[in-house]
Amino acid sequence: MSLLAEHFEALKRDPTSESAAALVRDGARHDGALLELAEAFADRGQQLARRGLSDRAVNAYVEAALVYEEDLEDLDAAAKLYSKVLDLEGNHRRALFALGLLLYDLGRFRDLVELYRQRLERSTDEGERTTLFLYVAEILSEKLGDDSGAFEAALSASRLAPRNLRIISRLERLGERTGRLSEVAVAIGDLAMNQEDPRVRAALSLRLAELHMGPLEDKERALAYFRAAILDDGGSPEILSEVQDVFRERARFDELASLLEDVARDRRVDPQRVRLERELARIYEYELGDKRRALHALTRAVKSATDDRDLLEEILRLGTALKDKATVAAAFEEAIERSHNALLKTYWRLKLSHLS
Repeated sequence: MSLLAEHFEALKRDPTSESAAALVRDGARHDGALLELAEAFADRGQQLARRGLSDRAVNAYVEAALVYEEDLEDLDAAAKLYSKVLDLEGNHRRALFALGLLLYDLGRFRDLVELYRQRLERSTDEGERTTLFLYVAEILSEKLGDDSGAFEAALSASRLAPRNLRIISRLERLGERTGRLSEVAVAIGDLAMNQEDPRVRAALSLRLAELHMGPLEDKERALAYFRAAILDDGGSPEILSEVQDVFRERARFDELASLLEDVARDRRVDPQRVRLERELARIYEYELGDKRRALHALTRAVKSATDDRDLLEEILRLGTALKDKATVAAAFEEAIERSHNALLKTYWRLKLSHLS
């Protein structure tokens, strides 16, 4: 019997012996007997487990699994050993991670989903549970073609983490595939209610509005969500642009104008109101061909921006096109009365004199 064989036999007789384990480990690697090394430590793990020495058994199984995985490239054998580790210690993170990767590489996606579900049963950490549900959703949808099961998993993730925005796109995609967009809308509504940042709420409201304007076909709710988005975000050009894109696709600028009229009346901060009124004027003039209402929107805006030269020039241009000198004159007179800029007041008076 060779010296290495004697070491193997000694470890088999006494699996608790660390000195025997070290001799087997060093001798096997020196002689290139890697398969025999993996088998010896797998057997050692089994014997230690029978004796109730779980911690040491886990270490033996992990060592054997690493030899199978990294040296022998026997992924199936490594996966079986990591499963044995989890039988002994369900929360062993290294084994969970390694087994997940191996099952994926082996194409054993149903087993992978089962692994994640078992972990979900044990975990009490909401962050980990959210991630696991998202993993399950991805595997079910992308690898197993189970969009319904994937939707349920993603929905569970959204309920666990009502502030997690990365869930939304996946949930919308799965909701569209499964015909469950109404449930997606409820989930996004929950996300919106849990957001403290008004700009994030605005983005979520916009997505809800798009859903209700489109596939859910609920115009009243859509307009309500569009209104909420504009109110929440401070009237930023980005949100206004996105809102307009949705209405433009459906040629519903009359409804957009009505929406902006309502929102502008609610404004208490002048720069935001001016921005909304100017956008409203642009829609009336260029999308709806109503220069008269465009002019009225700009004259409302000038009450909050009497020093805005471009705004007054726009009023002059529209008033001239409509031959409405009275409205233009009233706007310039108000600007002169309210402005504190002496040079602009002089400029407005010159302009006003040309109208006479």
